[in-house]
Amino acid sequence: MKWLFSSIFLISLLSSCEEISTTDGSIAKYTYSIDSWENLGGQTIVVLDAGNPSSLDQELSFSVEAVNKSGERFIKDTSIHFSKTEKSKNFELILDTESEIEKVEVSVQEKI
Repeated sequence: MKWLFSSIFLISLLSSCEEISTTDGSIAKYTYSIDSWENLGGQTIVVLDAGNPSSLDQELSFSVEAVNKSGERFIKDTSIHFSKTEKSKNFELILDTESEIEKVEVSVQEKI
């Protein structure tokens, strides 16, 4: 009796399972990060890293923002181009800033 009950339970469990579908193309189109930044008086050097894990021919437009201790914001935009064979790029960007910088942020501007 136990065997029959176990068999019926197992068969009903297996028949109710459903395969979970995954989305194709789930690799990121690009990655980016700030490796480091250094404030040198009137300028701030920002070292950025960008990746092209999906091997696309694409251009990325970055907006880099530095904020000093007084809350003033200094923004500079730049672009880089990836060919299909390029996987990553490291580059430096120099911003004209004032006083001591408290934080630096970067964002990618999506092209529509």
